[in-house]
Amino acid sequence: MINVYLAKLDVARAVEYAQRAVDAARDPFYAQASRSGLAAALLMAGRRDEAEEESAAVIAFAERYDFGWLAARAYPTRAMVRIARGQVAEGLRDLEALRDSSFENGNMIACISAEQFMGMVYLKMAEGGGPMNLTTVVKNLPFLIRNAPFADSRAQKHLGEAIKLSQEIGAKLQLGRAYLSLGLLHRAKKRKEKAKECLTEAVQLLAECQADGPLREATEALELLGVAPGAPRRP
Repeated sequence: MINVYLAKLDVARAVEYAQRAVDAARDPFYAQASRSGLAAALLMAGRRDEAEEESAAVIAFAERYDFGWLAARAYPTRAMVRIARGQVAEGLRDLEALRDSSFENGNMIACISAEQFMGMVYLKMAEGGGPMNLTTVVKNLPFLIRNAPFADSRAQKHLGEAIKLSQEIGAKLQLGRAYLSLGLLHRAKKRKEKAKECLTEAVQLLAECQADGPLREATEALELLGVAPGAPRRP
């Protein structure tokens, strides 16, 4: 249920059900598995301190008992907390490390997630947006000077890799999200035809997965381009 609500972007229910799952778990392993979902939900709710605390607990448990795949579920949350706090370079290094280790271990979902998150960070840079105040900009100035001119191409690279890997393993939800992000990037850069192609594909895939939140975002982005979304394909 936690992943369902996260996919629908129903953050309040995701937090509620994740917390219930943690509290109800009799086995520490299942408690930590649910806690990784709770950490992600808390981050989406803007509760960064709590998200960091929960993800740190999962990582500590996983590293102590050598559950690498469990740690991989919490690493993206910790990395995105750092990025949200303005530690952009550090967060991206964490995501790169997660991508590389997950690929070596055959954990392709974690690998795709890392590529997706890195693509989203560079997407925000390419859009020229994001909640960066003056202090954050100054703190990240060397990183921004080095990377901002290449944000578009790096976003395309990471999202393209997420699309490729998702197609290879048949991960429709991850594929739909990657197409959504890539479509938003093309739209920001005035590549209208490419944006339409990606967003149309995102709408179809996300509809099949019943991912209401991302589907709504993709549909609205497509409508802003003057395109009416077509009828969803049958799953």
